[in-house]
Amino acid sequence: MKSFLKLGLAIFFITSSVALNAQDQTPRATSAEVMANELTRFEVDQLKLDAKQAKDLKEINFLYAESLLELRKKAGKENSKTEEKALRRSHNLKIRSILSSEKYQQYLALKREERKEEKDK
Repeated sequence: MKSFLKLGLAIFFITSSVALNAQDQTPRATSAEVMANELTRFEVDQLKLDAKQAKDLKEINFLYAESLLELRKKAGKENSKTEEKALRRSHNLKIRSILSSEKYQQYLALKREERKEEKDK
């Protein structure tokens, strides 16, 4: 009876640790719409944007996500980094056009923090 209990506990702990490790991996968005919606929702919440800014931001993010996914499909690893950087710059300039100077500075700080967290992973 004790061996069954030990075996049961061992199976439970192994299953739990596998499940927890699987939850840590965040999958990349597979469609431009999903990517844009997630990005927009987060940025609208963090920057506290009004409805007009949120609508404009969603359109910009959708175009960016579409371009990014297309770029990742066709580009090799070397070209991809340079082209993604150029795409990000263009994306930031479009966002700058819809935000106030103060909100844009908050946006840049948010992006810097995201990049820092990504590097720390």
